Amino acid sequence: MGGVTAGALTRSSFTSFIKSIPVIGILGSLSMPIYSGAATWAIGKVFIHHFALGGTFLNFDPQKQTNHLKSMLLGVFYIFLCFVVGMLGRRTYLGFWMNFIFSLFFTPIFPLIYILIASDKGAAREKYSSR
Repeated sequence: MGGVTAGALTRSSFTSFIKSIPVIGILGSLSMPIYSGAATWAIGKVFIHHFALGGTFLNFDPQKQTNHLKSMLLGVFYIFLCFVVGMLGRRTYLGFWMNFIFSLFFTPIFPLIYILIASDKGAAREKYSSR
């Protein structure tokens, strides 16, 4: 079910164009399995929630569960975005974990600005160790 959802959402000429770009295309190719796994996990959580409330397959209404599924996928996307910001900031002074935590608790925008402004950890060490 998650694979069908991901395939339906990513079929476009834009994604085909992105995959043709040399470095960025790898990220586009990796996004499909990540999204498929996240969609499968979120759909499973929706069914667990429905069954925990006493529901069955016979009275399952997908329209009622749409908002719950969207919020689950939005949460997974936010955590993934925080992970990407953490990976981008792993060579800064704060490192992966601090950038990830700041992204998670505040917003990924502020650590991303810091990452763009901050210099590389190795360059900062060389700069201050030569004195």
